[in-house]
Amino acid sequence: MMRERKYQETSFSVDNNLDINKRSVRGGVTTVGSQIVRTLLQILSTAVLGRILFPEDFGLIAMVLAITNFAVMMGELGLSAATIQQKKITHSEVSNLFWVNLAFGIIFTIIFMGLSPFIAYFYKDSRLVKVTILLSFSFFFSGCAVQHRALLSRNLRFVTISVIEVISYALSVSLAIIFGFRGAGYWALVVMHLSNPIILAICFWIFTPWRPSMPDRQAKSIGKHLLFGSHVTIHNIVNYFSRNADNILIGKFLGSEMLGYYSRAYNLMMMPIRQIRTPLISVGMPALSRLQDEPESYAHYYISLTTIIAFFSIPMALFLGAYSYELIYLILGKGWDEAAFVFKVLSIAAAVQPVVGTIGMVMLSSGKSKRFMKLGIFVGLFTVVSFIIGIPWGIKGVAISYVVLNLVSSFPQIIYAFHGTPIKIKSFFLEIAYPLIISLTAIGLIYYVFSKLFCLTDIARMLISLPFTIVLYLGLYFISKRGRKQLHLIVNGLAFLKIKGK
Repeated sequence: MMRERKYQETSFSVDNNLDINKRSVRGGVTTVGSQIVRTLLQILSTAVLGRILFPEDFGLIAMVLAITNFAVMMGELGLSAATIQQKKITHSEVSNLFWVNLAFGIIFTIIFMGLSPFIAYFYKDSRLVKVTILLSFSFFFSGCAVQHRALLSRNLRFVTISVIEVISYALSVSLAIIFGFRGAGYWALVVMHLSNPIILAICFWIFTPWRPSMPDRQAKSIGKHLLFGSHVTIHNIVNYFSRNADNILIGKFLGSEMLGYYSRAYNLMMMPIRQIRTPLISVGMPALSRLQDEPESYAHYYISLTTIIAFFSIPMALFLGAYSYELIYLILGKGWDEAAFVFKVLSIAAAVQPVVGTIGMVMLSSGKSKRFMKLGIFVGLFTVVSFIIGIPWGIKGVAISYVVLNLVSSFPQIIYAFHGTPIKIKSFFLEIAYPLIISLTAIGLIYYVFSKLFCLTDIARMLISLPFTIVLYLGLYFISKRGRKQLHLIVNGLAFLKIKGK
């Protein structure tokens, strides 16, 4: 027992830069690869479920998820970020944090079971009582796995995390499709959203050697971790409700059908973007935390990270937006025209959000959690105002208002987040300006040529335009020295992950 305890204590120490280099590169490649697999699975499941279920089914579940996903986030309490960010943390501290996460998971399970009748009353739909009760159990299972996943991430074991997430998602999607074909209707989506946290919790416990001990009152105080986590949690609360206020408002005032159109458009747009941003941030956060005392290396790492995200996410979002109607028809089939316009509008925000979203990583990795909290409150209020302004004009008005105010608020967010950090604002904008300009040029030219000079069906034009757009996009990069430099950075095995020591 003492031998196991010693192993657990020492396993949380910070690895040297050489080990970080190796694990970051290997983990980055694997994580991006796993996200590609997840994207393909999401597209496949969306295409299948979109044909066997109705927009109302998706809207019904979105109503509950807009509220219950909040508790899953709350159960984490920002303590996974605290575990990752700290330079040193002991087994006893992590054990105490585990029990805090688990306790809140149980509390939220009980609370939301009790709130189920009120949620059904709010939306005027009695079906939501049973749906909410079942989905409430996800809080408990999510709380069980918070610290296990955080330790894997802290030790840069991204290969293990990637495998677990792909397996759990594939199994939950498979269950949903099976139930859908058997005529389960919206219950197929309930099965998918409930089974995923259960499978994740089981896998994280299986693949993580760490086991919590009983709460230790004699252990070093976890007060600083709780303070850090409280700032993250407050930010997440405001951010969550602001990001889901559109679903709540649309579900309340426009109904489940309109929410089904809107939620499918939003999820489809963010699906490929998340698969780029999420793995790179999950790799970058623990690495940047270990570079807090190396300003030059820190800045180099972060700017390189944003270069990669911008290179992939900006052209992807703009291309998808240009061919929104064709893409919606291809994936969801007939009857989803309302979602196509929303998808096109949201593509503008999707081109910017992945890059701007990295500023939170800067604040957290440098220990500025209070600033992170304050910025989250400002952005959250701004976002809710945009939804309220747009709701009288339906889902189209919500999308347009959100995008406009989101773009307006991006610049002050960046200035505030980077103040007092090694990141230079000029360097940040220079790295994202190039892919933005080239993306607009390449997509605009190819779209015009194929729409004016060739007689093709809508789907054929989109599919044929894709390779030509990619070729032109890459070709324009070779024109300037800066473009060739960025390409060199990307081609050389995710070079942004290689941390330069002192």
